[in-house]
Amino acid sequence: MLVMATLLSSLPAHAHGMDDRKKKDRKLSHRVSALAKRSAHRSSRSSRAKARRPDASLQAPTDALSLAFWRQRGHLPWPVDSRKVNMHFGLQTYMAGENDLKCNNLCICIGAKKDDPVKAVSDGVVDEVMDLGDGLAVLVQHGKYFTIYSDLSDVIVAKGQQIGAGDVLGLVGATGQLDFRIYDEHDIWMDPEKWLVK
Repeated sequence: MLVMATLLSSLPAHAHGMDDRKKKDRKLSHRVSALAKRSAHRSSRSSRAKARRPDASLQAPTDALSLAFWRQRGHLPWPVDSRKVNMHFGLQTYMAGENDLKCNNLCICIGAKKDDPVKAVSDGVVDEVMDLGDGLAVLVQHGKYFTIYSDLSDVIVAKGQQIGAGDVLGLVGATGQLDFRIYDEHDIWMDPEKWLVK
């Protein structure tokens, strides 16, 4: 699946083990794939085809929660106080010995201090809390959109909990950064920097 092929997502600049990162991304991708299949099952073939167009995320959704999230594009608050992006979304190049390693990063990695609070960027429902081995991740559903906050050391929310924008989800882990992702129910990954306030 596309997610499995491309979700070598957030190899930090101070990489803490490629094997660990691959395991973490595999766990996230399995969950995201399951969500995509569940959503696809509810959608018609024509609407799925339409949603997979590159500009699909720019089209206004119809349900209230999705529309509220979509209208905040470019105005979402940052999930941590720091706005320092250690790694951007998209194809990244890393030095690996004498060779360059290329990786399609499906998140942004935001530098922060250990134990800094991680906040929800918009109203939603906690869809999943996952233990990724070397950190925790929280998936929040905002209608047809989802945000993922990973590399957490502690989580203070539970699956099914209603949350508001600015509510604390957990704390930044030992890596000193937050991996932040945005995607929609059709498994389309989006550049979080285009959604966050400048």
